[in-house]
Amino acid sequence: MNTHIQRSIEDALQGLAYWISYRQVLCYNHHINEGALVAELVVLLRAKLDSNFKIYNETKYNENSRERMDIEIVNKDGGRVAIIEVKRLLAGKTSINEDIDALTKAKRESRNVLCYLVVISENVKKKVNAASVKSDIFSKKGISPKKGISPKVRILRSIKTLTNNNKVPKANYCCLLKF
Repeated sequence: MNTHIQRSIEDALQGLAYWISYRQVLCYNHHINEGALVAELVVLLRAKLDSNFKIYNETKYNENSRERMDIEIVNKDGGRVAIIEVKRLLAGKTSINEDIDALTKAKRESRNVLCYLVVISENVKKKVNAASVKSDIFSKKGISPKKGISPKVRILRSIKTLTNNNKVPKANYCCLLKF
């Protein structure tokens, strides 16, 4: 089941990367807000997951919490399977750290729940790999994963075609960090 969830999320994020490029063509020079990114990711996830799973937006981490998760995936029995937080890289250190804290706490409370942070970067001019993402997010932004949590990084991207002068094309990246 975990591999089905993981694969579905990765496939949905690949679609999201292409969707971002499509939206940039329609809305030139406008960044896509986080709410629109979450909404499109939910649509793509619903297409990938079978009827044994339900997807909810903006649900509380627990009854006593004021914090809300962007996406929650539950099984047909109502048991929480996965939590997904979505952030644009430009959201800033504080905002990303808050999501890392919430995911770390959720992971410690229930080891069986899959916890993901999706960091989205638009119009990047350099080639990106897992090491450079960790550097961009954790070193340059000053964000540090909590002790005992080592995120695994998966990069999904869409790249615009080369220009006539063969410059490095801009790309959109959906970086999946699994806690």
